[in-house]
Amino acid sequence: MLMLAASIMTVSACSTRDDRPVVKVEFIRPVLPAEARVPCAKPVQLPDRGLTAREVGTLWDRDRSHLEICEQRRSAAVNAVEAAR
Repeated sequence: MLMLAASIMTVSACSTRDDRPVVKVEFIRPVLPAEARVPCAKPVQLPDRGLTAREVGTLWDRDRSHLEICEQRRSAAVNAVEAAR
């Protein structure tokens, strides 16, 4: 009888039930708004008058550098989202 009680205690200690929590990993894909896929605006048209050399240099430099920075940022954001998909 003592032997039976000891074996029941031993068997019940070897439970196969797993009480650990279940962890579910879900990847959330970023969604890129359609506006982000639109390229940056084209340069503005210069006025239909003669510009000084200083105006030409200043306007050209500002316009081109702003457009280049805008396009680099926009395309980098689009590429990052696309790579995450």
